[in-house]
Amino acid sequence: MKRRSLRLVCLSALLTLSLTGPGWTAEQSVGVTADTILIGVIGPMTGPASWSGISVQNGAMLYFDEVNESGGVNGRKIKVIVEDDKCLPTDGVAAAKKLIDRDNVFALFGGVCSNATLAALPLIKEGGIPFLGVLVSHPSLTSPVMKNVFRVGSIPSDVHAYYMVDFAIQHFKAKKLAIANQSDEYGKYGAQYLKEWMEKKYQMKPVVHEVHNLGDVDFTSQVLRLKNAGPDVVLLYGFPKESAILLRQSKELGLNAQWIGSSSLADRSFTLLVGEAGVGSVAIWTWGPYLETDNHPLVNQFKEKFEKKYPGHPPGKPNALDMASYATAKVFVEGLRRAGKDLIWEGFIKAMESIRAFDSGLMGKITFTPTDHQGNKAARFVINESGGKRALVGMTLGE
Repeated sequence: MKRRSLRLVCLSALLTLSLTGPGWTAEQSVGVTADTILIGVIGPMTGPASWSGISVQNGAMLYFDEVNESGGVNGRKIKVIVEDDKCLPTDGVAAAKKLIDRDNVFALFGGVCSNATLAALPLIKEGGIPFLGVLVSHPSLTSPVMKNVFRVGSIPSDVHAYYMVDFAIQHFKAKKLAIANQSDEYGKYGAQYLKEWMEKKYQMKPVVHEVHNLGDVDFTSQVLRLKNAGPDVVLLYGFPKESAILLRQSKELGLNAQWIGSSSLADRSFTLLVGEAGVGSVAIWTWGPYLETDNHPLVNQFKEKFEKKYPGHPPGKPNALDMASYATAKVFVEGLRRAGKDLIWEGFIKAMESIRAFDSGLMGKITFTPTDHQGNKAARFVINESGGKRALVGMTLGE
């Protein structure tokens, strides 16, 4: 019996090698067959941040379907499994664990909420599975560099903060800055870096610092304290729904200050929610051409494809996050193509690290090296105008 078992084990090992190809291991070729590549898309599909997770899913699926319709990548079609992390640490871990251990995906794609993604990061790092971050902004995703983790769509929150502070002082000539942020990881770390850059570069401290929770609808106390402090500029790190209410109530209570928001407030949904109360407010735009610029051919093509795939979509779609995920999927597929037919983790990671100035047409040019897995470094600002219109302002930063 022992000899028979041993023969079966050896036969199984030989069969695995014959299926996967020269130099492949069963672990590193997981999720890859002769005709498919299995990818796990992860993000908040339900809960207060679901607007962003659904955008990650929509943008990725739009491009992956395009690739599949044109024959796939090196003869393989991309198959996707979507998991909901609800923007919560426990659900982030559970979602990543299911995709890795039960679904046996080749790579993970997505990430929005820092608290959910960072909770799952030790599992991802230890397992060695490639992960491409789309929107998660915490610096620790790419600093220090982890061999199997890349960030494409967004820039880190410390760089966000640097640009926001610099723009307030250089563009708006602000002398007194205030900070307002939501209380989760996204807002907390954003506010931390805002303070650090204010002090480090300009020897300044915020005249007041106000915090709110996701789901809050009454910001009267925060607004009154902001108003009493008399800031020239309020730096706002928050999601669209709560931020829109905050600005509307600020307008009603007579707070006259310039608002500069983090990248989530560059989303079209914020403009629709805030209305005329948001006129003049700006937010950081961490991608390439402006989504609402009618005369940009690549933007028009993207919008036409989105309309065709998702007819009857909600107002404000496609938005910046749909576009960022679509562009990130382009970078992901470029890595798959460069890795070649014998697709394993190590080859894919090396292929990603070989990408230089890759132009998706919809974000800044993407470059990776073995010592730098932060692909996008470009940013501008978008301003809300009357009638729901928006336009880009300021110089392009970080290119």
